[in-house]
This record gives sequence, C-alpha cells and structure tokens, in this order.
Amino acid sequence: MSAGGTYNGNPHEVQQVSDSLHSVADAPAKMIDQFRMESTYYDEWNGQEDASADDFKKQTEPDWKNAKDAPVRFLQELGGAVSGLASALAKQADSMIGTKGFADDLIHDAMSDTESLDLSDGDSGYGSDGDTAGGGRH
Repeated sequence: MSAGGTYNGNPHEVQQVSDSLHSVADAPAKMIDQFRMESTYYDEWNGQEDASADDFKKQTEPDWKNAKDAPVRFLQELGGAVSGLASALAKQADSMIGTKGFADDLIHDAMSDTESLDLSDGDSGYGSDGDTAGGGRH
C-alpha cells in the first residue's frame, strides 16, 4: 500500500516469485530419490528377507517400512504444496495483467470520448432553465 491508500501490484515480481517456487518445487522429488537410494543400505539392519526370517525381523519390519514411508509422504506433500502455490501465483500475475489492461482500455476509451466532445460554446449538454432532462443541441 502506498501512503495514498492505493495498491499498486507488480505482476512481474509476482511472476518471478512463481518461477522461483516452481524450481524449488522440484527439489522434494530429487530428495525422495536420494532418500530411497540411501535408505536401501539399511534395509537389512533387522535381518535378511528370506524364508528363515526370525521373529525380530517380522516384528520390526512394519515399523521400518513406516519409518521409510513417512519422509517420502511428507516430501511428496511438500512438493505438491509448493507447486500449487507457484501455480496460484502465476494465475494471480496473469489476472493482474489482464485487469490492468482492461482498466487501461476503459480509461483510454473514456478519455477519447471526452476529447471528442466540443463544449467550447458553454453548452453543458443539459437543457436551460433548470431542465435536466437531457436537451443539449438539437
């Protein structure tokens, strides 16, 4: 807000933020790939997966799978949220540009209409003697 109370949005800055967020939105997917690759080193910490799996393996495996899935779910949600925010900002920037263009066109048309009126003889376009029904030059 400026001191006069009017808002002057900058759609180009909004678009730049959107573009930056789009590049950040790709990071969680890369992190997921890296996490999955590195977590496989620990998959057999509680025993090997085979027919002779002991009770410890059977007891701890569900918790281990949940522990591996939780960060992946979080990163997927994070990527989706950042991507959604970036898309919303891009739409907002487009809306700002469209609204400004529409308003500028209306102002231009109104100014053109005003300039085309010839009121040099003092006729305001209203009738005389207090008649405000329209009148003007006939």
